[in-house]
Amino acid sequence: FTGVADDVYSVYYNPAGLATLTRPELATSYSKLLTGLSDNSNLQNSFLAYTQPIREGREGSWALAWNQLTLDSLYKETSLYGSYARALFAKSQPNKLYGGINLKYLSRSVGGTDVANTALGTTGNALVGVKDPVLQNASKTNIDADLGVLYRVRPRWTLGLMVQHLIEPNIAFSSNDTDKLGRNYKFGASYKAPFSTLAGDMVF
Repeated sequence: FTGVADDVYSVYYNPAGLATLTRPELATSYSKLLTGLSDNSNLQNSFLAYTQPIREGREGSWALAWNQLTLDSLYKETSLYGSYARALFAKSQPNKLYGGINLKYLSRSVGGTDVANTALGTTGNALVGVKDPVLQNASKTNIDADLGVLYRVRPRWTLGLMVQHLIEPNIAFSSNDTDKLGRNYKFGASYKAPFSTLAGDMVF
């Protein structure tokens, strides 16, 4: 979707696409993932986003979004998005090149689990009666950002680029550990035929 990005879901896939919109849009989705697991785990994902073009898009568009992944009471990831996009170099290339940015607040937490009541030693052996110091109702918050570009080569042909996790935040629970969100580079192209859209992405 990096090279398509033509609705409010652009917040997630390529924020530059928000600049192509001329009217407000609202999106919401809910999914139960991997149903029927043998341990009856309840894995869910929820998403809500709203975008508001400024002067019908002539001065860009802003958007807000919320995304949450939960695994019962054991684990939760939450992302809050604040986004803005607009046409670039509008005087020389009207309605061809767009840029967008996401500023994100990331939060993840672990609730109480039986696994957390037993720590592991340096050789991987269970330390009975010793609680895992990292997983005791641990939580972590971070600030992150994404950048996106969308280029209309021709009326039906579009190219897209998104750089995700620009800041590469350290999301490790322990202050003594490092677990960086690696930077992702996404390249996309799309062709809009009269009755369908052909698209492809390449992700590094």
